[in-house]
Amino acid sequence: MFFWICSTAINQIFQLACCAQAPNLLYCGTQMAQLMDELIKMPKIDLDGAQDLAINSLVFMSQDSDLFSRFLALTGITADQIRMAAQEPGFLAGVLQFYLAHEPTLMRYCTETETDPALFQEALRLLPGGRQDAY
Repeated sequence: MFFWICSTAINQIFQLACCAQAPNLLYCGTQMAQLMDELIKMPKIDLDGAQDLAINSLVFMSQDSDLFSRFLALTGITADQIRMAAQEPGFLAGVLQFYLAHEPTLMRYCTETETDPALFQEALRLLPGGRQDAY
């Protein structure tokens, strides 16, 4: 989603940059500046931050027995297998996918931890097993 947003904004910037025949060049320049501001404001996260987000999300989930039970049921692992499973590539991406698949859970986490929900998608893209554009 983050890639799509960036590519869409970049496409809009390109279209505005090519509007030399437009009657109001000041309008084009203003629009381009606003789009660049939007790109700069997008949440940014690195691999360490993505791992931290996934681990904190797992800890948050483990403190809610209903939520944790749902996660275990969907993944097919048991509570005593969590430590081993967490060492597998793709596990942390799976935690983020769990949140992204259920918006109320995602929003509850984000509200209680003051986390930008857009970080989840960007973090997922960075983690092993989380790249969505490969499908």
